[in-house]
Amino acid sequence: MANWDESKLIALINNQQEENSYYEYKAAAELTLTGKQADKNKYEIRKDISVMANGGGGIIIYGMTEGDLKVIDASGKEHIRKIPGNLEDVDVIGTSTDTIYQLLDSVQRKIDGIDIEPVPCPSINGRVFVVSVPESNTIHMADPKKGIYHKRIGNHVMPMEDYEVRMGLNRAVHPYLEVEFRWGRTPITNFWESKLISGERLTCIVRHVGGPLAEKISLEIERPRYWTDNPSQLLDGGLTPVGDVYSNYLSQKNIWVPLFPQKSFEFHLELRPDFWQYSGNGGKHNNELLRWSVFADSALPRRAEIRGEEIRHEQFNSAGQRF
Repeated sequence: MANWDESKLIALINNQQEENSYYEYKAAAELTLTGKQADKNKYEIRKDISVMANGGGGIIIYGMTEGDLKVIDASGKEHIRKIPGNLEDVDVIGTSTDTIYQLLDSVQRKIDGIDIEPVPCPSINGRVFVVSVPESNTIHMADPKKGIYHKRIGNHVMPMEDYEVRMGLNRAVHPYLEVEFRWGRTPITNFWESKLISGERLTCIVRHVGGPLAEKISLEIERPRYWTDNPSQLLDGGLTPVGDVYSNYLSQKNIWVPLFPQKSFEFHLELRPDFWQYSGNGGKHNNELLRWSVFADSALPRRAEIRGEEIRHEQFNSAGQRF
């Protein structure tokens, strides 16, 4: 058991812990398994839990509503982030933990190690359900009839690409890595260079989310030229400039330090001092594409792209923890 209590739930609310690939919040009504919404909710429960297992595992809280947090980025653009709202009593819905376990029996490939913990909450004179989902060594399909595997990026759920399905089914054999980018400006020290970065930056996080340890990793990043003053002034420790791709720089970082399961590496791209002014009030960077590829041992490479407007800005709680 995870030993949750109401104080931990309230801490998530007070710290405005944003929904991400690890935390997800669900209103009590989403456990309603009767009436017109019954079939939809049954599928969504299976899908939400499968998605967590398909990623690096995580926590789903039934009986915690979502709230909206408006954030203005450095370019003046408004973003809406999903944060926890209020606690709700799930017992009034009438769905038991046993019923949820039974729903999961129809997921393709059984998900081992799921723990559903009823947490008493005196402040609402009721309970919430905290579902702890472990990382799986394979991937799972919520409904075999639909034939779709899903993944979670931030707080968005979407179908897996064909190559991701192939990689996911081989997680027990090959390492499975995820890559995330975040804008930031809080002063930090580069792990690889012991160099203080106090200006604007782009943080790259490489996470090991499945399979055996990765002994050798190669990361390639293609990004717009104007983001930095110098092609060699790149991510932590310096990526190797590979060449130009039209108006972009293509750079590579080789990591010969093993990356263990559930661990991560961070690198930091120093942006030009006038980055936000250079990109204009209209946010030129918002429409620019950043493309990446990550290679790990003999696993198939993972490739993706993301627009500047889709990259989150880093936030830290009062304890200095990123969320």
